Amino acid sequence: MSFLIGFTTIVIRWAVWLATGSGIVYLLLLVMQSALQSHFCPTETLATLSGVAGFNFEISETDCDVIAKESWIGVYASMPGKMDKALLFEYVPAGTGPIASVTAIDEHAVKISVPWISSQHFRRHRWKQLAVTYDIGTVDYPDTDPGLTKTCGAVLATKCP
Repeated sequence: MSFLIGFTTIVIRWAVWLATGSGIVYLLLLVMQSALQSHFCPTETLATLSGVAGFNFEISETDCDVIAKESWIGVYASMPGKMDKALLFEYVPAGTGPIASVTAIDEHAVKISVPWISSQHFRRHRWKQLAVTYDIGTVDYPDTDPGLTKTCGAVLATKCP
């Protein structure tokens, strides 16, 4: 009987030690991932636009060099005087062509235009009171599966973050 109690105690100690060690390793990996991503995936602001249709816009490029070289450009909107911003459009640039431009259509609508992209990741058609339309020229790799690109706000029932 004492053998069984001793064996059970050892198994419980090993299980606790293993769980604790795994948790510590997991937390260290999270910290390393965050540090590596910020180091190997820098984001550069390419343009800022103020007061377009009553909103502010930022166009940023993120370059990642972790496993393979990849980059993408994001177009963000924010309310004047506010720090938080929302992603409206994210795409992979094609070559070194011009970046996206944002122009006012009316007081609560803008058009995002870019003549040539490789592919797109994200497209939002409405954010707060802002309506967004797109004028995208050539797309090297268009979506063959409409579920691949997340489109937000194209239908009023669509919920977006």
